[in-house]
Amino acid sequence: MAGRIVQEPGLTQRILERRKHALNPEVFAAFYHIACMNNWRDVVLEQRLQFENAGIAPQCCVLGKTKDVAWIVDQGLRVIYSSGSFWEYEIPTLVRLWEWCREHPNGVVLYCHTKGVSKAACDIRRV
Repeated sequence: MAGRIVQEPGLTQRILERRKHALNPEVFAAFYHIACMNNWRDVVLEQRLQFENAGIAPQCCVLGKTKDVAWIVDQGLRVIYSSGSFWEYEIPTLVRLWEWCREHPNGVVLYCHTKGVSKAACDIRRV
């Protein structure tokens, strides 16, 4: 049945138990890969709002032009890496995430990226 989410038995109970006995991580970091192509600005604006609502300040790795990096900084996002080569894919972000994890073995990390911008004609972000 398309569009219907089926939860495995007991999932809701486990979620409620985890909320009651939540463990706060020692440290937390968020890494955000931004590919500046097609409708990327719309995606960044939408995702930035989600970060703000959650109180998350991601470390951004950007593939795009210098003016794109400037626009991202103007949105209040912190850029830790930038390159003009899309051929790097997500690797610069993942390398920095991996290094952070090695330095913080008891930490928690979040990875996000501008999903769907390479295929803007197909809104795969809504799937």
